[in-house]
Amino acid sequence: EHKDSLEQILSDLFAAKDLLDVFANAGVARELRLATLRASSGTTFVINGIMLEDELIVHLVDEARRGREYAYAPYSHFNVGAAILTSNRVGERRIFTGCNIENAAYGSTVCAERTATFKAVSEGFRKFHAYAVVGGFDMSMPKAARANAQKAYITPCGSCRQVTNEFEANPCAVIMAKDTGEVYMTTLNYLLPSGFGPRALGVDAADYDGGYAKRMIQKG
Repeated sequence: EHKDSLEQILSDLFAAKDLLDVFANAGVARELRLATLRASSGTTFVINGIMLEDELIVHLVDEARRGREYAYAPYSHFNVGAAILTSNRVGERRIFTGCNIENAAYGSTVCAERTATFKAVSEGFRKFHAYAVVGGFDMSMPKAARANAQKAYITPCGSCRQVTNEFEANPCAVIMAKDTGEVYMTTLNYLLPSGFGPRALGVDAADYDGGYAKRMIQKG
């Protein structure tokens, strides 16, 4: 709205509490209430050219929460769930869920977004359209800690942004939801600006065909 006014742009930037606020002020993000989305009917939201129906947003958040139920986080007690809307080479669509899986060797831990990503790709679904992320401490943690974790949105970490960028649909919507009911929507290219991906190397992940196994089968 303010792209022609440098003064207003600077005002928006300084007024922002964090980077997500900057996105919202720039018109490339939306913040809504999950209860409102559940109550609405047939509403479509547009984020940077991506059209998301209210039912899809709610469904992805619900699926991410379902995925979070299986989180294995005995060390951090911070459970995260993700749900990714994907498609394959023939146009079939499917949602894959994932949770964070911690490891006693901490560096071997895998985030929820990457768990869902690997599940999708291993099933031949390599084009990502949108994904939802939810997170928070489990009930073993103090109430104050659980409440504090819901004050900010749980955003994908840098590694998850890079991994999902490998399969993004240019652009891919990212939906972050708090347990308190707020939902924040933006796109992966805003969370990972100018991200390095397969197209830089002349590859389209969605159309990639390894072919090696097929050739070996055909060969004999």
